[in-house]
Amino acid sequence: MTCMNSLPLSTTSYAEDKEDLLIAEYCAGSRIPIVSYLEIGTNHPIISNNTYFFYRRGIRGVLAEPYFGKWQVIQENRPEDVLIKAGIWHDKTPVARFKKRGRNGGGSYCTTKDYPSLPLVPLVYVNDVFEKYFKNGPPTLISIDIEGNEINLLKEIDLSGRHRIPVICVETNKPSQLPITPYLEGLGYRLLHKTTANSIFACDTLSKFGG
Repeated sequence: MTCMNSLPLSTTSYAEDKEDLLIAEYCAGSRIPIVSYLEIGTNHPIISNNTYFFYRRGIRGVLAEPYFGKWQVIQENRPEDVLIKAGIWHDKTPVARFKKRGRNGGGSYCTTKDYPSLPLVPLVYVNDVFEKYFKNGPPTLISIDIEGNEINLLKEIDLSGRHRIPVICVETNKPSQLPITPYLEGLGYRLLHKTTANSIFACDTLSKFGG
């Protein structure tokens, strides 16, 4: 187990708005060990990435990315992380259409019925990810960027019980993401930081954390 408060904290950030440094500073100050992470919607493994800072410090986790055009660069730069080549979803829908946005590989999911010409991508139920990769307890950090479906995903995770993740970094710059803050606050999380694109939440009740 690697503990962030035992590591020198570099000032180099790889995240879009220094979310990684903000998380590292909080965990070091609160003496919360960073054991692992789950990143849903990785896109690029280094650029504007919320978990690469921790990977460079020996921490390993699980990355999920549905777009095939990003898989090679992720595996080349994060070979010791687990890569799920699929989207992570709030129910057991097996596939969806993927609508790519711009050159950076980001995109959104569409129904197979309404967008028959778009490529199909597999979906994995979020709690199946926890059962397979986090049997002994939840990751210390979860980072979520799935273009508006974040609230549905968060509601499906048992954040008040078995999967009480210490730190949550989630995209909150779209109207559909407005319910995220009151929902997490209702579960006992507090807003640590609000950046341009993301909000960082934490729950300080260590006794509720998994191993």
